[in-house]
Amino acid sequence: GSRLFLQCAAFAEPETCEEIRRSFAAKGIAKERLTLSPPQPFHEAMKRYHEIDIALDPFPYNGGTTTAHALWMGVPVVSLTGDYFCRRMGESLLHAAGAQAHIAKDQCDYVRIAVDLADDIAGGRDVRGARLDANAGAPLFDTDKYARDLAVLYKQLVS
Repeated sequence: GSRLFLQCAAFAEPETCEEIRRSFAAKGIAKERLTLSPPQPFHEAMKRYHEIDIALDPFPYNGGTTTAHALWMGVPVVSLTGDYFCRRMGESLLHAAGAQAHIAKDQCDYVRIAVDLADDIAGGRDVRGARLDANAGAPLFDTDKYARDLAVLYKQLVS
């Protein structure tokens, strides 16, 4: 019963959407389980997070801003650790959000974490509420502390 939402500029092209749907169908995934969307205005994109239970940080290149937005909106994110910057952004964001338990060491671990989250949600656990509660004390979202720390660094540079 799960569904997959993918957003990409290429999905403005119907031909691209059909090719993606055919690729998924070849793996046994019905087209009705896919939502393919081109980018949306910011306020619409943020509202869309209310429809998402779990965000799967892409790999081998992580989502960056999209991952941070999902976390901010309370959506738990599963990310796979990598061996260089483009593959470690998700891991860094999840560490800064206090969500280290959702950082996978390999692809099997990535699937396990996603399935465990889905089981929690199906079992009635308020995963989104827990994520939002955690955001309150997470360094990733403590903009006041960031600004204070940055001001201290600037003062040190000019001293």
